[in-house]
Amino acid sequence: MTQPTPTASFPLSRSCPYQPPTGYNDFKGKGPLQKVQLFDGRSAWLVSSHAVAHKLLGDPRLSNDRTRPDFPALSAAERTPRPFRMLPEMDSPEHDIQRRMLLPSFTLKRAREARPRIEEITNELIDAMQAKGGPLDLVSEFAIHLPSKIVCELLGIPFEDHEFFQDRGYRLEKVESVESVQQMIGELFGYLDRLITAMENADEPQPGLLGDLVAGPIANGEMSHQELVVLALVMLNSGHVTTSSMIALGIFTLLEHPDQLALLRAKPELMPSAVDELLRYLSIADTVTRRIAVADIEIAGQTIAAGEGVLMPNALLNRDPEAFEEPDTFDITRSSESRHLALGFGVHQCIGQHLAKAEIEVALTALLTRFPTLRLAVPADQVPLRDTGGLEGVSALPVTW
Repeated sequence: MTQPTPTASFPLSRSCPYQPPTGYNDFKGKGPLQKVQLFDGRSAWLVSSHAVAHKLLGDPRLSNDRTRPDFPALSAAERTPRPFRMLPEMDSPEHDIQRRMLLPSFTLKRAREARPRIEEITNELIDAMQAKGGPLDLVSEFAIHLPSKIVCELLGIPFEDHEFFQDRGYRLEKVESVESVQQMIGELFGYLDRLITAMENADEPQPGLLGDLVAGPIANGEMSHQELVVLALVMLNSGHVTTSSMIALGIFTLLEHPDQLALLRAKPELMPSAVDELLRYLSIADTVTRRIAVADIEIAGQTIAAGEGVLMPNALLNRDPEAFEEPDTFDITRSSESRHLALGFGVHQCIGQHLAKAEIEVALTALLTRFPTLRLAVPADQVPLRDTGGLEGVSALPVTW
């Protein structure tokens, strides 16, 4: 079978923070699998069909191991050599072993139990906003602090250190250069290495999930010190960057869709479905879902050969008209929870999804309730987009009330 020639470069940039790249329209109607060219001249398969992506995400012939030399990287910085692999980059059974150790801390029940504390922190932050008065930046005054404090308490990390890892985490997401990636990872790794070493040497049990893992898997020889440091790095970074982006961009999107905002204010019980629709509509982790074939795969009339990369852009798949009626319409009454891919699918589905949804629901509810006249303080086209290596959002959101 003749292999198709790449017809476009990938990734593409957004011009609107809550809309996919306009270039995604060029992939529609041309088949579920197409070839694109990456930054280094390599080609990879791009999946534009939600149904095909759903099948591929459950196929063990696709690997998530980013240390493989032909894994589809989107920048030179992503190819930075590292002496370790993170949980999202592992395949079974290694991935499954570590994931099972974390699952008890991220159940729906645990997220519900955490809700009163999330509400308490949220209201403290809003009190500070009201005392300061508008206009102010919702990102720096609220959105980055709520998930940072929650993840600190969850892991047992001193909150006074949150600005250190917050800064490094955001700079790491920007993927500015190979050197900056190495520096940010090194500084975060060093901080967590010292923290976990102190927990291991402590005379008494230490608080939080890290303390539990030190007292359990580490003490029992089921996990090494370095494995826990790497695991902590993943939870620390992913536990606040994505959620803070969703909070800020969620508010922006609601303000830009006044009919849906009015409906949500009139029917606050729609908040869970509104959050789910925001996850689908925004798809902020657009270019995260990538794999490499470890064996030939025949699918949708094409052959994905062993060693070829596969890209599954969430913002494209979650706007597939074959999966969602009027996919470009933002509709908070849509029932899409079981079908959108914003939180992944299969063994790599986001382990912290219940906690993240709880944080977003609480944050949006409180902001809209306590600021009934909340509005942008600048024209929408002046809201700056985040300049990151794959996580969409805004770097600031000036608001007033």
